[in-house]
Amino acid sequence: MVVVSDDVHEYAMALKDTDEKIARCPARRSDILEELQKSQKVFAEKLNHLSRRLAWINATVYSKEKMLDVYWLLRVCIRTVEHADNTGSLFAFAPEFYLNVAMNAYSALKNYFSPASSMEDLPGYEDTLTQYQGLPDAGAGQLRVLPTIPQGRGEDTRGTGCGFGYRYTRLPHLLKTKPEDTNLPSLQKPCPSLLLQRHMAELLSMDKDMAASFLNSVLNQLNWAFSEFIGMIQEIQQAAERPERNFVDTRQLKVCATCFDLSVSLLRVLEMTVTLVPEIFLDWSRPSAELLLRRLAQLLNQVLNRVTAERNLFDRVVNLRLPGLESVDHYPILVAVTGILVQILVEGERQG
Repeated sequence: MVVVSDDVHEYAMALKDTDEKIARCPARRSDILEELQKSQKVFAEKLNHLSRRLAWINATVYSKEKMLDVYWLLRVCIRTVEHADNTGSLFAFAPEFYLNVAMNAYSALKNYFSPASSMEDLPGYEDTLTQYQGLPDAGAGQLRVLPTIPQGRGEDTRGTGCGFGYRYTRLPHLLKTKPEDTNLPSLQKPCPSLLLQRHMAELLSMDKDMAASFLNSVLNQLNWAFSEFIGMIQEIQQAAERPERNFVDTRQLKVCATCFDLSVSLLRVLEMTVTLVPEIFLDWSRPSAELLLRRLAQLLNQVLNRVTAERNLFDRVVNLRLPGLESVDHYPILVAVTGILVQILVEGERQG
């Protein structure tokens, strides 16, 4: 739909420009006039074809009936979330796809349907829009108080996320590249359920043996994932710099990016653990605290040594900008490491 609309606009502008050139063409230049008339005919035929195609899409795919179907789906999702809010803690166990479907449905109603089928003509449009605006806020009772919020204060009701470095709406290292793929593991939404975070903190605080086993498992997986990632980027750099074979296997790039994303995700898990239950690493009455802190420090040093040095292996591979390695950059992994270090320093100073 968008592509066809853009093509119609481009051909309409080209036809208008050609008509203006014909009007300015001197009578003595019949050769130029003939070529312009040929172009005019081509543009007019193409514009007519695209206009018919656009009209067919509007009449069949984006019809009024289809718009009502999407609107019905949007209202079903909103009512489901409202029901979850009325029966317990909002979003505690509400599947995420209800929110995704609601946001995609609203985006489709707003951006894809013809202006002739206005959203304002939909039954209960204003009430539905007010309810929809409350969905991403996830605060207790906000669906009910949203209509009373003063104009211009809507930003105050939005969450800012959890974890270090989540203040950006777009990651800085991807600003100059293609639009972000939100399915990348390193671009997961920064707001894990607060209820689940509390459950995790209580469980790790009460069961010391399980906490030590869990963190040892996370540290082992992180050590493996990051080591595999470093080994793969060594192979990728060698293949990229080899004169007789200057291409890299696509599958190898995907596996390498997956190892990097896994490393970032595990570092975020460690950051969340240090934030929720810092005593696991800092309470010396726990038999495993010193060992866990030492292992954590070794892994963080390994990551920093590999990632922060200028013009080292990691830096050279990042600068290659290979397709498939868009998520591999300094920012995602360094903010996770920084978040862990900052939290340990803050809690360590607080506990003396």
